[in-house]
Amino acid sequence: MKKDNKLIPLILIILLQFSNISNAQVAGVSAHKLTLVSASILPEGTFEFEPAFSVLNSNNYFNENWDIQQQDGRSTASSLDFRMTVGLTEQLEIGTSISSNIEEINFGAKYLLISNEDFGIALSGGTSLPAGNKFVEDSSLTNEYVYTASIGPVFSYNISENNSIDLALTYTTALGKSSFVDQVYAGLGWGYNVRDNLQLVLEVAGYACIDHELCSGKLSLFPGITYDIAENFSFAFGFQHDLIGKNEDNGFGYFGAFTISFN
Repeated sequence: MKKDNKLIPLILIILLQFSNISNAQVAGVSAHKLTLVSASILPEGTFEFEPAFSVLNSNNYFNENWDIQQQDGRSTASSLDFRMTVGLTEQLEIGTSISSNIEEINFGAKYLLISNEDFGIALSGGTSLPAGNKFVEDSSLTNEYVYTASIGPVFSYNISENNSIDLALTYTTALGKSSFVDQVYAGLGWGYNVRDNLQLVLEVAGYACIDHELCSGKLSLFPGITYDIAENFSFAFGFQHDLIGKNEDNGFGYFGAFTISFN
């Protein structure tokens, strides 16, 4: 166990060296609700594979005064991603996710700090390597090629046998010179088990970039379900509805994921 403890800081340092974040949360690690990372760790020796899709439509946007403005035409953004995560020890899991157009490759790690029957605290960290415009010539990536570091705590609490909540916080900052502005992310999720294999989920999550003032950001609502089809096969489906924001699109969409695990 002492040998594993020595490896944990080294792995986290490596994963936090380079990153370009387009998502507000650490990618490549497991979750037990919809969009939020959970404090639980995959069992040692367990491998998860998860294809996921999302579609977000927008007819208007939030301006710098937090007001909703009509935009010309309608924009639609869709994505297809693949996540692979493995439980290395009883306290550590690592993983990666990649988009179908290889626009970026994400790496993440989650380390369990405290755990008992009802409560858990974990530390998550991750990177995102912008592969577009560098490795794939026809990539649609338009963001600046920037490395950033992301890290934050995750809290999970079982209120009762059927009720649970997750709270995730993430801070992201750029390494080196760039126009990237530091980002903060916060999300709160509640889950209720209607049956042993069916969970109703409601999440509220938001992100913002911080300069001398709040330069952009938004808060969104995510209702949905998770359903265990079989012991090693589950499905999640939900909706995204943007509530408030500043200098961001105002969108409504849907997303889903299939999670397959192997021991």
